[in-house]
Amino acid sequence: SGKNLQRELPLSPDGSLYFKYYGPQNSFRYIPFVDVLENRCPPQFFHNRIVLVGSSALGLRDNKNMPLDQNYPGVELHATIMRNILEEDYIHWLNPWIILAANILLLLALVFLIQNVKPFVGMAVFFIVTALLILAFFIIYAVGTITLPYTTILLPWIIGFIGLFITQFQEQVLEKRKVRNAFEHYVSKAVISQIMKGSHSLAVGGEKKTISIMFVDVRNFTSLCEKLSPDEITGFMNKYFNLATQQIFAHQGLLDKYIGDAVLGLFGAPVTYPDFEINAVLTGIAIRDISFALKQQHADHPVLQDFRIGVGIATGEVIVGNIGSDMIFNYTAIGDRMNFCSRLEALNKFYHTSIIIDDVTYQKVKDCFICRKLDRVTVAGKQIVTDIYEVLDLPENIDPDSALLKSYAHYETALALMHATHFTEAKDALKQALELNPTDYPSLMMLERIEMVNWESWDGVWQHEKK
Repeated sequence: SGKNLQRELPLSPDGSLYFKYYGPQNSFRYIPFVDVLENRCPPQFFHNRIVLVGSSALGLRDNKNMPLDQNYPGVELHATIMRNILEEDYIHWLNPWIILAANILLLLALVFLIQNVKPFVGMAVFFIVTALLILAFFIIYAVGTITLPYTTILLPWIIGFIGLFITQFQEQVLEKRKVRNAFEHYVSKAVISQIMKGSHSLAVGGEKKTISIMFVDVRNFTSLCEKLSPDEITGFMNKYFNLATQQIFAHQGLLDKYIGDAVLGLFGAPVTYPDFEINAVLTGIAIRDISFALKQQHADHPVLQDFRIGVGIATGEVIVGNIGSDMIFNYTAIGDRMNFCSRLEALNKFYHTSIIIDDVTYQKVKDCFICRKLDRVTVAGKQIVTDIYEVLDLPENIDPDSALLKSYAHYETALALMHATHFTEAKDALKQALELNPTDYPSLMMLERIEMVNWESWDGVWQHEKK
């Protein structure tokens, strides 16, 4: 037509023209040159066709290393670019604005899909999305001959995931440090280590658990405060609290709180472990012995020479967890057994004992400690009937042939006879107990009970009305 034909070539962002290949070597038709020389091709065969003359043999060194073939003939490179231009069959490049929008969407998806999930789930989502991206690149090229610098999408996606993963890891470290700092004031290091291995979260919430509760109270604390100066009472109580808390930690317990002069400890929470009931009783014995030692140390003190404590231990199902407001909360337990435990501790005043446990705890620890059955009771504010037991000590600390144990055996015999309404025999057994242990207050009290109770109407349960 006499006019110059100009075409606009789609260049890559770096100004290069990328070939669109149609396959490996021999994607175009080859005619051996000897066939032309020998007139084996009819003259009309080349009519209206573009013919390129070149070599394809390896020895002639006109072969190139191309994406589809390591020995791609140079003449086919010319044929490929000519076909691209003549048929306007180019490789197109994705608009940079679309790439930017895709990166923003992917990073948003990264935040919403991965930020709040567990690490393994996040990694699974990351690899799945990465595989889908690569598949999408292939489909876009196969359908629309559209390509892009793949790193412009993959690199931000990978860097974003790594950055988010590192951030999550740092947050988990800070969260664990926060939990450790919070719990190290309440539980032993061994329990904290177990918490760190699990998925415990420092947030408001609770769960039902069977635990042992230990309530320890100081006898006549108000009287002590009235007779001592503030410095004296705080110094002494700090020493006592330190020693008591050390024993709670040493036996894998959790210090719930100090309630004035009382100490509340939990065993079997926040981490459940075997024989936590035994640990609770061991702690009670240890704190009782601490009180004896402190009393002995202050034998010449006009007030502290009378220092005594009472321990109550109960086992049962409660709700444990972080309870309070969103701003301030405490890891504690709530439930009927908590109140019941404090009532058990208060019974020590009535029976003149040091450690009282409920029947549930006794059934778990009876083979490990020397205990005696004290009574069958209902405590103040409760209708449930339960047997209660006094904990004496570990078997190795008491001579099995001692008069003390023999007197306690007579006491338990008398208690069984009372429940069977054999009052005369019960009196005899109690008198035998007192002969061996004249200061045993429960035996004296039971002798009085035999005389004062209406046995025709009494069901064998002593109802305590006072807290």
